[in-house]
Amino acid sequence: MSEIKVAYYSELDDQAQWEEMMGALLPELRVYPLTQLGGDEQMDFAVVWNPPPGALAGLPGLRAIFNMGAGVDALVGDATLPKGVPIIRLVDERLTQRMKEYAVLHVLRYHRLAPLYEDMQRKKQWRAVQTPVAQERVVGVLGLGAIGAACAEALHTLGFRVLGWSRTAKQLPNMSCYSGMAQLPEFIRQLDIALFVLPLTPHTDGLLNYELIGQMKRGVCLINIGRGRVQREGDILQGLADGTIGGVTLDVFEHEPLADDSPLWDHPAVTITPHVAGITDPQSAARTIVDGMREILAGRVPSHLVDRTRGY
Repeated sequence: MSEIKVAYYSELDDQAQWEEMMGALLPELRVYPLTQLGGDEQMDFAVVWNPPPGALAGLPGLRAIFNMGAGVDALVGDATLPKGVPIIRLVDERLTQRMKEYAVLHVLRYHRLAPLYEDMQRKKQWRAVQTPVAQERVVGVLGLGAIGAACAEALHTLGFRVLGWSRTAKQLPNMSCYSGMAQLPEFIRQLDIALFVLPLTPHTDGLLNYELIGQMKRGVCLINIGRGRVQREGDILQGLADGTIGGVTLDVFEHEPLADDSPLWDHPAVTITPHVAGITDPQSAARTIVDGMREILAGRVPSHLVDRTRGY
């Protein structure tokens, strides 16, 4: 097989490590930094994470663009992206496992009143508070793609009553599924804990706003591990101030890194993590991406194609 040329871009990842991992699986593969390409080189594939707008415009001969993470909004939102080139989102078992772990951890924190007991410890208070069992707690998962569905199944296994919502209709085992904006109010008002695993699209941008918060149960707890611009942080703070929201865990933000002067940092009911719910594992992800390359090289339709119209 002749040389397989790959354009690479990520400000967060080590190119040499990815080159080694992918090269071990596909020896014909050669990696070229995207920033050093003049625009007339013929590349077979691009492996990227959040490339600058226009960075891929000079590579019309690409056979596919592989995204190195779960969110594809930066690629889909780039109007200069070569038309007709498939975008492949990363669906990787280790990434999904990490997202599941994060979701379960923080759902259980709210379910078992961990923030309350942590506050009582600081105040040196000794007092037991009765909590319902998991079967009496309603957890809603917004976003039922591969990661959202895996989180929902893990929560069901723990005994929670799980509801799911997605923009388009889906049927998944062990949960009642809702879809579309028309069914969102009925879904959202039932929840004790809401887990957001939504992609960023024109339909989800700003979905978690004060209008939606106002339809929720008083004391609801929110967790967002999807995309930061799905939420409006000022509206979340307003919901905390009026008591509608009982607690919030945010792994993603409207602008990252979160500004030093954001009031979220010091709010006692807010837990912040720096976009770490699903850090990509290079070894596992490289295998997934190379498998996708092999599918294309063999003339097959690759798995996990992004629908540019839908945005995911």
